[in-house]
Amino acid sequence: MAAMVKLHPQLVCIDLGGTDEAAFEKLATIRAGLPKAVVFLVSGQFDAATVQAAAERGVHGFIVKPFNAVNVLTSIRKTIIKLARQHSTL
Repeated sequence: MAAMVKLHPQLVCIDLGGTDEAAFEKLATIRAGLPKAVVFLVSGQFDAATVQAAAERGVHGFIVKPFNAVNVLTSIRKTIIKLARQHSTL
């Protein structure tokens, strides 16, 4: 986390290693340290409750495992376009 805060990445892809409250605390720490970063949650499975909980905690997009480069880049691209459109209407 210290390296992320020091480097100030604009994009963060993270596998929390679970969907319990401790995992979501990691996400809260990332969001607090990098409030402007676009955050993607990486996981092998997503259920509706996990997606909702992650979105409520500031996750912008999801990358499902197993993944390939095309799918990852497409997901990132779509999310960035969506965010840009939201900002342009403000």
